Amino acid sequence: MKTLLMIVETGTLNQPKLRSEDIPMSSQSVKEAMEAGKRLKIREIKPDLIISENTETAIETASYLAEELDLPRSVVEVDEYIHRAEADELVEILRGISPDSNTVLLCGQQTSFTELANQLAGEEMEELEPGAIACIELKINSWKELDERTGHVSFVIDPDDEPPASHSQDFLSA
Repeated sequence: MKTLLMIVETGTLNQPKLRSEDIPMSSQSVKEAMEAGKRLKIREIKPDLIISENTETAIETASYLAEELDLPRSVVEVDEYIHRAEADELVEILRGISPDSNTVLLCGQQTSFTELANQLAGEEMEELEPGAIACIELKINSWKELDERTGHVSFVIDPDDEPPASHSQDFLSA
């Protein structure tokens, strides 16, 4: 069994003169990224691998997540092909992951993350908002087996949920 987590990177500063790839994170976005990490930590989820697209904000979001989860910076890899990839292209990227990685987190400003989740789970979920985390439990032993309807949506954490003050049952069942 493999687990795929996807987080749509948190918001950025409004800087119209910069390309989207170069826009820095706002202080609010840093806070949101760290809160997302706390939400995963409470669920005792530690990715073996975090794959970030090659935008400054996605890389920073991935780094804050790794830090909050007490993971070494070495678990964060940057993949230039994730940025603007369609769901089918994301599947091909995921099929190339080492079988040693059981839990993988994709991080980017990717609108295709929702499409990918729908494709893998065979169901329709609402568009993931910035800061949202979707978890897809996959019924595969190797990432090479990844295909349509090979998993189900285990949970979606909405960024507007209150940050947990404790390990409350309400939050864990979200």
